[in-house]
Formats: sequence, C-alpha cells, structure tokens
Amino acid sequence: MKCVSCGAENSSDGLSFVCEYCGAQNVTQSYFDDKSQDSIDDSKNLSPIKKEGLKAYNLGDYENSINSLTEYLKENDSDSEAWIFLALSEAKTIKASSFLKSFQSISYAMEKAKEHSDDQDLFNNSEIKLSSDLIINSSEASHTYFRNSEKRFKSFGGGLKEADSSIEVLETALGFPNHGSQARIEALCYGIKICSIYNPRFKNERDFEERARVLVKQLEDLYKQESLKDGIDETLDGYLSKTEKRFLKGISADILQSKRKPSSNSKDEENEKSSSKSLFIILIVIAFLVFIFI
Repeated sequence: MKCVSCGAENSSDGLSFVCEYCGAQNVTQSYFDDKSQDSIDDSKNLSPIKKEGLKAYNLGDYENSINSLTEYLKENDSDSEAWIFLALSEAKTIKASSFLKSFQSISYAMEKAKEHSDDQDLFNNSEIKLSSDLIINSSEASHTYFRNSEKRFKSFGGGLKEADSSIEVLETALGFPNHGSQARIEALCYGIKICSIYNPRFKNERDFEERARVLVKQLEDLYKQESLKDGIDETLDGYLSKTEKRFLKGISADILQSKRKPSSNSKDEENEKSSSKSLFIILIVIAFLVFIFI
C-alpha cells in the first residue's frame, strides 16, 4: 500500500496503517467509500437528500455531495456522519484562492461531528485523512501565493499581501493534527525557505523571521524523534540553498548545527591519560615478572 505522505510502498494491505518509512498515519480512500456505501445500504430510513449526498461522495462528485449534505444538515444538525462527509468533500474541492475560507468550513464541520459523534473510528480516521489532505493542499496553495508574490515584487516591488498569504495557509494547516508525516516536514521546510526570502525583502513591513521561528520550533520538535532526523536532514538539503541554510542556523539551536570538534587541550588531556594508563599496565607486568623469577 502506498503512503499518501511520502509515496513509499508499504507491506500493509489494510484500510488504515502507519507508514513503515515516514511514520505517517494513513487511511485509504477505500475506507470512506466503503463507509458511505454501507450507510446507503444499511439504513432503510435514510433521508433521500443525505442518501444523494453520500452517493455523490462515493462517485467522486464532491460538489454535489457538498450541496446535498449542506441542505440536509440545515434540518439535521446533529448528524455526525453527514458533517464528516461534508468536511471530506470540501477537502477534495479546496483551491488556493479559497484555502483559508474552506479550512474554516472544514474545521467547523469537524467540531460539529465531534460534538455529536457516535462512531469514534470514523471520526478519528477522517481527522487523519483531512490532516494529510490539508497539509498537502496548503503546500500547493502556499507555492501559488509565493509565485504571485515573486511576480509582483519583480514587476513593481510589491507582493507583500501574497507573501503574507503564502505563510498564513501553511500556519493554518499545520495547526491541524498530524503526526510527523513527510508532508508536514516538507511544509515546514518550505515555510522556512520562503520566510528566509521574505525577511530581507519586507523587513521594514513584516517580521517574517519571527514567523520562521515558530515553524522552526515545530521542526525542532520533530527533529527530537530519531526516526525522523534523516528525513528532515534530506528534506532540508533538497529545499534550502546555502543562504537559506545560514538563515536557519541563525535561529535554530539544534538543526544543521555542526558537531563541536574536541579542542587541542582536550586531545592533549586524552593523550596524557592514555599514556599514563599504558605506563601503569607496563609497571604491573614488570612487577609480576619480577615476582615470578625471584
């Protein structure tokens, strides 16, 4: 089974699994397709409009799923399952230009689902799926805003509004629960990268260094996990230029910091201790030989 975060093939063939390579929790699309179909098949008293919404979701017609479930929830506010499939449908249709608005709508739907939840597995798995989708989508949205900022800056020295938005979508999505996935690592590294570009460019207008520090703190927390260190180092090498790495070194006490070489004094002390130990062993051997032959 392929991990949606890092793309690695896993030995698991279950509908939910933890990636053997990046540690991300995965829930396959088949899990939600099966759940929606089960609700359609099992419930004799299912509302026609909810049934229409679940059918649309199952067919991948997410716009019609949103329309039907939104209409249904106006009269059935306590249906946790409907709120969950509304959130999942909205995540499938999210666009860079409306990312923040869509995120608010998804978050609200999940709050309502949690409030009335009667299927904890469905709720937990939907949260895992949404966290992965949102972080991946936020990276794409951030890059769109970054490109637009670059164009405006090169044309007339503008682009601050787009720069703000490129960081804000990442900050927002990273606030959604996610467990050290590669997608989260890449979003953090990308955010640090563009903050290092914006910081000197808009220094008198926004404090992008402070925003980078928040992202770096999250990356440092992940870096404490031995299983993630190599992946973070490789991602940083792929994302950051030499200048951007210097920026990161300046605000992180842990990441990209060279290991201290022992001082010459330390080396001399170690050599002196080693020599003393060797001399002590030689003296013991001599004393032993003298004792035998006398």
